[in-house]
Amino acid sequence: QKEYDMDLAKVQQLLLPFKTKSNPFFISRAGFADFVTSKNNHVFNPDTAVATASSDMYCRVLKAGCRCVELDCWDGDDGEPIIFHGHTLTTRIKFEDACIAIRDYAFFASDYPVILSLENHCCLEQQRRMASIMKMCFGASIAMPLDPRNYNSSYLPSPKQLKKKIIIKGKTLLTHYELNADGTIRREMKMKVASELSDITFLRSVAYTDCAQFQDTEQSGEDGSAEPAKPKPWEICSFSELAPKSLDKRLLVEFNKTNFSRIYPKGSRIESSNYSAHPHWSNGSQLVALNLQTMGKVSWANEGRFKDNGGCGYVLKPPEMLHDYRKPFSPDEFPTPESRPPIKLKIEVLSARQLPKSSRKKGDIVNPFVTVSIVGMTCDSKSKSTKVVKANGFNPYWGKTVEFDIHMPEMATILFLVYDEDTFASLHGRFKIAYYSIPVTCVKEGYRIMELYDDSGKKCPMSDLF
Repeated sequence: QKEYDMDLAKVQQLLLPFKTKSNPFFISRAGFADFVTSKNNHVFNPDTAVATASSDMYCRVLKAGCRCVELDCWDGDDGEPIIFHGHTLTTRIKFEDACIAIRDYAFFASDYPVILSLENHCCLEQQRRMASIMKMCFGASIAMPLDPRNYNSSYLPSPKQLKKKIIIKGKTLLTHYELNADGTIRREMKMKVASELSDITFLRSVAYTDCAQFQDTEQSGEDGSAEPAKPKPWEICSFSELAPKSLDKRLLVEFNKTNFSRIYPKGSRIESSNYSAHPHWSNGSQLVALNLQTMGKVSWANEGRFKDNGGCGYVLKPPEMLHDYRKPFSPDEFPTPESRPPIKLKIEVLSARQLPKSSRKKGDIVNPFVTVSIVGMTCDSKSKSTKVVKANGFNPYWGKTVEFDIHMPEMATILFLVYDEDTFASLHGRFKIAYYSIPVTCVKEGYRIMELYDDSGKKCPMSDLF
């Protein structure tokens, strides 16, 4: 009986679904050396040009583990600031209602800090009201700005040190600094920001053109003009998804070793489509804001990415992107002959059970096949597929083995997509019916059962991939 119990326990361990555990070391490193799950424009559902706004969206994304939320703030007609997606037909919600929702659900899924990214279009009077509301709602949970006179570290405190804190990101009175030609006098550039709001803003937004890392240091100051100062660790740059393409990637990686950068969708994405997050993570950008209300490969890969580290919303960067890595790193030049050797990942897709039917296809017959994709560095991103099993969505068997060489496993996510082939379909002859995603770093040897999810992110009842 004892031997039987031991064998049964071993089999049960092998057949467990994928699980991830929290690593305290990941979140105790100074400088926020992590990627942070981040979402753009939280107040509306899909079809944003005509969507109805609701503070419930903040509750939903925070409960799902999101750690950075955006508040697009505008003047309200009654003196109360409002939130809506500017220049669209979305309805308005009160800034106060959004803050109440954030207060109630900020630490529902994780105790690690939540970042509020303020898009501030309000007048000074309503900015003061914003500050008053946040003080009332968040109280002592607000992470107060660091004092430059007393804070000598080159890095921010770690997420562990800021547990249960609300971090406010936005413009402040002192937006950036300039040095005179002799390097002795610092001039402060002032913005139209209420002092009450500036006084509780932890992450100060600056333009990347004002940062020393992105300047030609050999030419700066030759004509007597001021040289830009090296940014302080609490200064953050925001980029449209297109902007980093024109920057030196090595400089961007170096900047992100000590400072935050945030990527947001280009303005033409009014229908809430998504861009690929991985090129920006490859540059070391911590906050890559996606339209997570739009389901698809990008949001599914993002979901898998942040299952690591126990799903706390923070995932440690690869060693090449940390501040104690002294060699220059560029994702455009990776891998180099000096890079670490790739790991070999071997996956055998055996079978599935009770696959759902596509809502876009007529009839009850399912002809399933599975695509296994690695989503990560450019050199690692590849896809391989099984054969099609005809007319069997109940218990299809594939027995297909796929292999991948992965040079940077910390950046790689495995995305399993289950398709239904339809030779009469008008678009590509196939429909996505289910998915599952998991970080490569969470994969262990053995047999695993993967719960499948439908296009909307809901679990498919009794449906698994083996």
